[in-house]
Amino acid sequence: MRIAFENCIVYTMDPSRPVADSLTIDGDAIVAAGEVAHSTRERIDLGGRTILPGMIDSHTHFVEYCVNVLSGVDLRRAEGMEHALELLASTVDIENTGPGKWVRGGGWDKNRWSTDRFPGRRDIDGVIEDRPVALMSRDCHALWVNSRALEAAGISAQTPDPAGGEIARDGRGDPTGILLDTAMNMVLDLVPPPPADRLGKAVETGMLEAASLGLTGVVSCEGATAFRVLGRMGREKTMPLRIWMTIPSESLEAAERIGLMGGMGDDRFEVLGVKIMLDGSLGSQTAYMDRPYSSSSDGYRGLSLLSRDELRDLVRRAAALDMPPVIHAIGDAACELAISSLERLDRGDLRARIEHAQLLRDDHPARMAARGIIASMQPAHLADDIPLIGRHWGEDRGRRAYRLGDLANAGVPLALGSDVPVAPLDPLPGVAMAAFRTDADGNAWMPGECIGVEDAFRAYTAGSAYGVSAEGRLGSLAPGLTADFVILDRDPMHLTSAREITEVRVDSTWVGGMQIYQRKGLGLFGAGTS
Repeated sequence: MRIAFENCIVYTMDPSRPVADSLTIDGDAIVAAGEVAHSTRERIDLGGRTILPGMIDSHTHFVEYCVNVLSGVDLRRAEGMEHALELLASTVDIENTGPGKWVRGGGWDKNRWSTDRFPGRRDIDGVIEDRPVALMSRDCHALWVNSRALEAAGISAQTPDPAGGEIARDGRGDPTGILLDTAMNMVLDLVPPPPADRLGKAVETGMLEAASLGLTGVVSCEGATAFRVLGRMGREKTMPLRIWMTIPSESLEAAERIGLMGGMGDDRFEVLGVKIMLDGSLGSQTAYMDRPYSSSSDGYRGLSLLSRDELRDLVRRAAALDMPPVIHAIGDAACELAISSLERLDRGDLRARIEHAQLLRDDHPARMAARGIIASMQPAHLADDIPLIGRHWGEDRGRRAYRLGDLANAGVPLALGSDVPVAPLDPLPGVAMAAFRTDADGNAWMPGECIGVEDAFRAYTAGSAYGVSAEGRLGSLAPGLTADFVILDRDPMHLTSAREITEVRVDSTWVGGMQIYQRKGLGLFGAGTS
C-alpha cells in the first residue's frame, strides 16, 4: 500500500534534494520525497516530526553484546571492583548455574574505577570458586577470569604468552587472572555458547533494542557462533534488521577452502569482509604506538598482533575472495601498517576499511583519501577516552586522536558505529560526540575536529551504507531506494549541544517499508510497541 508521511521535515541525504516536507513509500520502496500523488491511499500527519534514513551501526560485536550483557552478567554499571563482584554474585544466583558450568559476562571498565590496578582471579575466587568465570572488559581487549577458568585452560606460570597477546602475571610470574588480546582465546575457546533457545532469545531482544534506537542495520564483527545464529535468522526471515557480517582472519583459510565470497547472502544477511586484528586498545594500553606510552617507564609501545608481511598476506588473500579487508587499527603505528598495506592493494573496487583509526599521523588522512580507504569510527568512545588520552598518550600526541574533521576535510569516507558492547548501542551519543566533542565538564575537546550534526548523521546513514557497498539501495531517501527510515520526535539538525542531541527520541523505525518499532503509547500508526 502506498503511504505518504506529511507535515514533517525529511532529511534525505540525497544531494539532488537534501530536504523535503513529505515522504511517500509504496511497499518496500521510496516513491517520492516532497511530492505526494493524488492516488495515495493513506496519508499520515507527522505533526512536524523529522524523518531520516535508517541508521546503520558500522561496527558492533552484536551477538557478544546480546549474550554477555543482555543474558549474562552485566557489569557496565559497576562503579568499582567490589560493586562488580556484588553484581556477579547476585546475577549468578538468578541464573542458577550449577557447579562446573561456565559463568560469562562483560562490560567492566577499570578506567572508571578508583583503583589503577587490574582486578584478578583471587577477587572472583572470593565470590565463586566452584565454576569457571570469564568476564570480558568493556573494550573487549581484556578478559577477567578466576582460578577455575585458568585451570580449565591449562594456564600456569610456565605457560608462554601467545603471539599478539599477554598473560598478566604477578611478581612471582603466576597468572593474575587478566588475559590480554589473543591470550583471551585460551579461555574463550573453552566457553560453550548458550543453548540455542536462550541465544536466539537474547539476539531477538538485542534487535528490538536496536530498532528502538533508530538502527535499521548493523555490521557484526564476530565469529562462528554469531555467523550461525544471525545466518539462521536471516534464512528463516525472522530478522527485523539488516546484518553485514565480517569473518575473522583466523577463519580465512576455511573460507578459501569452501569458496566463501564477499557479497554472499541477501538483503537481510550478507558477508562483508575479513576482520583483521592489528593491535589492541587504548583502554587496555595495548594499542600499537610509534613511541612509548607516556604512562610507561620501560619503553612499552603496546602490542603488534601481526608483522607487516603477515598483514599484507591477509589483505591479499581477502581481496582474492572479493572481501574488503576490515582492519582493526588504533595506535598510530598500527594505522601506518594498515594504510601502507592497503596502498599496495590493486583492487580499487574493494571498499577497504580501517576500524577505529583513533590515532593518525598528519599524512594519514590524505593517504587514506587517495586510496579510498573508509574510516569506520566510533566517536562515542571519546566520552571515556579523553582522560585516558592525556594519561597514556600525552597531550601533544593526543591532539592527533579521533581526527574526524581532518578526515572529512581530506575526503575520506566516514562510517560511524558504536563498537557495542564497548560503547552504548544508541547512535545518538556517537552523533553528539562527533558534532560537539565535549568532555565530562561540557567543554569542547579539540573542537576543530568536530564535523557538525548533519555530517554526523550523514556518516551514520549514507556513510555507513557506502561502507557496506549498499549506497545503491540504502542510506538515503531518494526515489527508487529501499524504504528504511526512522521518525524522530524533533528536528536534530539545529540543536546546539550534545545534551540536546541525546534527548532526541525515536518515535518509529521502518525497514523495507514495514514498521519494526513504535514508541509505546505514540498512537500514530496503530498500537504502540516498546
